[in-house]
Amino acid sequence: GQGHRTVVAQVIAEVLGVKRRAIELRLELFGQHAREFHEWVLAGQSGRAAPPRISAAVMDELETFETDRRLCPLTVAVLLERHTHYLVHVAVGTLPPRPNLSESDQERKRAQEELYGKRRSESRKVAREAIEAWTEKCQVGDGAILFTDKKSSYRRILSEARRGRGIAHARIPGKQARNRANPLFPVNHINGFLRDAVSRLVRRNWGATKKRRRLTPHLWLLVAFRNYVRGITRTSWKTSAAKALGLFADKLTWGDFLRWRAPFFDRLHAT
Repeated sequence: GQGHRTVVAQVIAEVLGVKRRAIELRLELFGQHAREFHEWVLAGQSGRAAPPRISAAVMDELETFETDRRLCPLTVAVLLERHTHYLVHVAVGTLPPRPNLSESDQERKRAQEELYGKRRSESRKVAREAIEAWTEKCQVGDGAILFTDKKSSYRRILSEARRGRGIAHARIPGKQARNRANPLFPVNHINGFLRDAVSRLVRRNWGATKKRRRLTPHLWLLVAFRNYVRGITRTSWKTSAAKALGLFADKLTWGDFLRWRAPFFDRLHAT
């Protein structure tokens, strides 16, 4: 409802003395800029001769929701480079309502379906989008491998990807300890980072996203920050994931990142 509208945007607007809509528009603008910048880098136009070489990737989905935790869950596919934690792609999709709903929730579900139609799973769609972003836009190379959990759809999606054949697929049991020895540690760590940094991914308070279309630009802004502006770790703060992959000579500042818009990103290296 109106009382549950984006709390974070409202707080920022109050602190800056502007309207909430101004903050929402900036988020959309910066999110689109972040995605265009990232696509520009993947296209091999960041001053390097070719797209990034990523031979070891890790993928998983994190779950969140829009408006209603029981009736409107969402899935976010996240795919990244295993060693530098460079984020290759994020994609948001719907999930069907949770099972075992109470009678009141069942009634609300029926009312929702009358208005908007049956809510379906887009898990396969967003996973395919993430895998194809890796196989189509990056240099995959010989001996490439994808690490995922044992979700059955991932194996089929990888085999069906146009350039996915020949890529090894390591399927890690979900019960394996979630420590640094687990091959899925990089994506588990990044998912934790996203939940901490993106207020819309919190689980049970008013900061949770109300509309998935607002979640997408927020995520892309964090992708750009994590890849190009932030250091990989506090102990290697001067090295961003993009720098570690050889995409830029130095870690970018927010000024570097925001200074030029598409199609003028090439000036980043000319100034």
